[in-house]
Amino acid sequence: MLHRIDSSTVVRWSFWIFVLALLLRVLFVELTTITPVSDSARYLEHAQRLLAGEGYVSRHQMLSAFTPPGYPFFLAAGLWLSGDSIHVIQLMQALLGALCAVLTFLICVRLFDLRIAATAGILLALSPTAIVYSGELLTEVLTTVGVWRSNLQKSRIR
Repeated sequence: MLHRIDSSTVVRWSFWIFVLALLLRVLFVELTTITPVSDSARYLEHAQRLLAGEGYVSRHQMLSAFTPPGYPFFLAAGLWLSGDSIHVIQLMQALLGALCAVLTFLICVRLFDLRIAATAGILLALSPTAIVYSGELLTEVLTTVGVWRSNLQKSRIR
């Protein structure tokens, strides 16, 4: 059910959805402090061990398959680029979270009409849960970007 929508309209909506989503996520990151616990602490420990040259091992120096390596490698890259700043990683995730809102809009533009697409993009931009996850050291934001990007690519192929 593809609809013809002017590309400048799509670009304009994408821009404003991105700005709204990014503003809310950056505001959340700037106004809150996180303490990595549970999964986020484990991801951070793996990333720090990777940066220390210890490899992908648990705190007991055992090889570990319990935690998938993708997100700890993302964290390690962010820590390496930022000089060990969790805050910078949170801002990177805020950027990715804003991108999720735009990708949601773009997928819906291809599948539905502009009204539904704009509603979906704005709802994700405003979603308290999505905003909070942008500030946490968890896989959700990075995974969602990957899945949404894949879905957008698949919708182009058809």
